[in-house]
Amino acid sequence: MSYHNNQFSIYSKFLAVFFIAVLSISCTSSPKYDISMPEITISQASEKELKKFGSNFYENPYFEPSTLLGGKKYEFFIVKIDLNIKEATDIEIEAQAEVPQGAAAPRALARNQLIEFWELLSDESVRVNQYQKKKTTIELTTCPDFRFRAKEGRKTYYLVFIGKYPIKKPVSYSIKIYSSNGQIITFDHTVE
Repeated sequence: MSYHNNQFSIYSKFLAVFFIAVLSISCTSSPKYDISMPEITISQASEKELKKFGSNFYENPYFEPSTLLGGKKYEFFIVKIDLNIKEATDIEIEAQAEVPQGAAAPRALARNQLIEFWELLSDESVRVNQYQKKKTTIELTTCPDFRFRAKEGRKTYYLVFIGKYPIKKPVSYSIKIYSSNGQIITFDHTVE
């Protein structure tokens, strides 16, 4: 009888913690629209701000994977997209990278493509909790897709360009965002 009571007690504690976590997540909403800020801004994400998602590539989806023996396998270029939306708006993103002729260009990956990228690279050395943290970070912070409906309020998304290391330079990254309210925002950056 005590085994079942103990098991019930553990289960009850788990449910209590689970519901508290769900409530805290559902109660946190994105900050409200701010009339003093632009609706859409695009910039290169800084390494400092990306460190808040973890200290290594095992848990941080925005850090390039590398190994002691093989070194760096991929190069990332990460774009930060800040939305400050007054009302729900359709967003369309065009993203491309141009490299010297004959070289392989990096590809822009939205949420599902980035999850697939990391799933293909995962192996037994990656702890389940680290991978889950990485996947949750992607789900919460990576652009949902190249076409999506943005909710009102402020939200930051990241869009990741990934290419095989080394990417032939110079490489020019270009982002164009169209919103259903008629706004077009562009971002261009060249890495020498």
